[in-house]
Amino acid sequence: ALATYGFNQAQVQRYKCIRSTRGAKQALFINAVGSALIVFASGFIGVILYAYYADCDPYTNKKLGEIDEILPYFVMEVLS
Repeated sequence: ALATYGFNQAQVQRYKCIRSTRGAKQALFINAVGSALIVFASGFIGVILYAYYADCDPYTNKKLGEIDEILPYFVMEVLS
């Protein structure tokens, strides 16, 4: 949390290149909001995949070589 968004090298470099404290706070806020949206979207996609494949898992049915292929498989199956 704080170590990820406040004190790692990339964040400190970002803050130091901004001229004001207010700008640094805005950068931190924008980064936190963006990261929260990504985490929420990833979780939501996971729930959708779980609900869609609850009865018939393509990985255990050997339709997929790796479990990481489930999202592209879902996109091809649903959107094709």
